Amino acid sequence: MEKWRIIFSRRAENDWKSIEKSPYKEKVIDLLRLIEKDPYQDPPPIKQLQGELNGAYSRRINHQHRLVYRTDKAKRIINIIMMWLHYE
Repeated sequence: MEKWRIIFSRRAENDWKSIEKSPYKEKVIDLLRLIEKDPYQDPPPIKQLQGELNGAYSRRINHQHRLVYRTDKAKRIINIIMMWLHYE
């Protein structure tokens, strides 16, 4: 099956600067590779968000940090919203 295309928001691009210096870099890369193949795969656990981020999905990086994204099924695009700091 064809991979999804990943697009990073400005915030996600800025988050990458923190991730690069963190011990979680490989974990984030693994999550990005996983969602590129199938953004709805479970496991690892996926959470559909409500409220301000309604319709977005969240994957745990660690207890504090989450990778948050939205999908466009028709265009097979994943928009990474944020990758650092909890969304609450």
